[in-house]
Amino acid sequence: MLHDDVLIYILNGKPHPLAAPLAEWLSTSRRFAAFADTFRDKIRKKLRAPHDEASLLDLRLELETAFLLLHERALSLVYEPQQPGGARAPDFAVAFTTSITFMAEVTRLRAAAETSAAPPPERLARKPFLVVHGVRDTVLPIQNGRASRAILERLPVDLTYKEYPMAHEVSSESLQDVTNWLSARLDEGAS
Repeated sequence: MLHDDVLIYILNGKPHPLAAPLAEWLSTSRRFAAFADTFRDKIRKKLRAPHDEASLLDLRLELETAFLLLHERALSLVYEPQQPGGARAPDFAVAFTTSITFMAEVTRLRAAAETSAAPPPERLARKPFLVVHGVRDTVLPIQNGRASRAILERLPVDLTYKEYPMAHEVSSESLQDVTNWLSARLDEGAS
């Protein structure tokens, strides 16, 4: 399917707040276009569900994460993989090369005003977090990244925070840092 056809299908030919970013991701990434085509029914179902502003941001982040992960040729994704017994699946099964697969759940950090149900700190103990942000990002301003860092620094997590001289994009330096960070986490899990 051509990326225009994929977009028309998943949006059911109707206007949607995520139409513009989806069109951009589909037209600029063959790998994301193939991903969207493969999982078009799941994406369509999610886009058709009613959304408040927060859930729309969550869905955008989920799809943008797929777009960004697929920049790395060594990664392949399965969107919401089936779990035994119908249990809720994480957002992605991510395969690194062909030998290592891990599950990834995309979660947008929310300000305290958005939610009263923050996870208890003990559930996050020693969990690795990587936050990367462009200092010239106008879509998600650098203040958002720094606010995320401030929240995470108050929790018992293993935080890696990096800023880059870029806008809302992935630079080769940031991609290399993410790749190295993921490789280190995978190496830790293998030992």
